[in-house]
Amino acid sequence: MLRLLQLIWTGLYLQVTTGYPSCSLMGQKARCSFQRHRWVPVLPPTITHLFLDGNHISEINSTSL
Repeated sequence: MLRLLQLIWTGLYLQVTTGYPSCSLMGQKARCSFQRHRWVPVLPPTITHLFLDGNHISEINSTSL
């Protein structure tokens, strides 16, 4: 049972830290180009450069970020 809980925790940890499948994270840059996004994806707060070209986002406002 303990082993199962460890595996579940590890999976959740990896999902949280690397769970941005439609974006490629490189340091403080997130490349989310051509992913058919309709809104700004949830990303780590450390991102300083965001590339969203080729998506279907019609508006970006303060609630988008």
